[in-house]
Amino acid sequence: MITTDSHNLIYMNLKCLLCGIAILVCVGTVKAIDNVSERVSASISLKVPGNEAKQYPLTFQKTKNDKSAYQLEASERIPLTVYQTIEEKGGKSQITVCITALEDVYFNYSQQVSTGFRHDDCQFYMPGFWYRRNLRSPKSAPSFHTSDSWLVREDRLSTPLTGIYSEGTKRFMTVNRIDQFENDALTTHREGEVILSGKTSLGFTGFENRNGIATLSFGFPYQEAPKSYIRKLTLAPQVKAFQLLKKGETVLLNWTIFEHVRQNLLPPLHYFYSHLSASLPLNSKSTPVYSPSYSRKKN
Repeated sequence: MITTDSHNLIYMNLKCLLCGIAILVCVGTVKAIDNVSERVSASISLKVPGNEAKQYPLTFQKTKNDKSAYQLEASERIPLTVYQTIEEKGGKSQITVCITALEDVYFNYSQQVSTGFRHDDCQFYMPGFWYRRNLRSPKSAPSFHTSDSWLVREDRLSTPLTGIYSEGTKRFMTVNRIDQFENDALTTHREGEVILSGKTSLGFTGFENRNGIATLSFGFPYQEAPKSYIRKLTLAPQVKAFQLLKKGETVLLNWTIFEHVRQNLLPPLHYFYSHLSASLPLNSKSTPVYSPSYSRKKN
């Protein structure tokens, strides 16, 4: 007689198998980001409520069946499986991450893509939030006055995109989240490591100086560093959110990476705008991201 535990084990194995198949099917014949092991890095932080979270760097291991699909593995056992594909679509690289819980767990996933640009040569753009280095902003607002690396909630921006432009190489790269934004959840705290009360659609985006190299950073759920920006001219301590993923549940996350060479003498901001459509999904428009805690009240 098959026990309840046996049923659960069979269900979990089938769930992981189907998730892996879904990841592999979406790849097809693709051209991945060059030198994944050198340019792309990822980590996942796991938290037990009441205790400090532990961060696990993840190693990209190519799957046997497809060279453009990867299993992301930690150096020790973790209660999650993480798979990723990097697919070339219309001149953009689409990153799809599939996270499945093997047991109930609170998580925060983070990924970085190195541009290869010298950070000191770069200007940065986040729609409606950041232009160049924000040096015209007061020190009490996000800017290079405080730090040369910033991660922000996606609903701070008019569209969840970060762009980095290199004056030295005349190239730029953008990362854009392409998932639907349907849910948000409240927390009891606004700083430090916080537990979400439910499911959220909000991740984070931004840029970091990693050993002198400008790096696109993004992940899910949201975090803000080195400071959060809770209201006009008010910087607060950083925050990192953790969402519960119950045993057997899966979350799929999608971003696009776009890289291009500047081919005219337009100022960087105009140049970013002129190519913004190229970094968005096909047949898609740039729409605002709203959440219950930050959306404007309707008249």
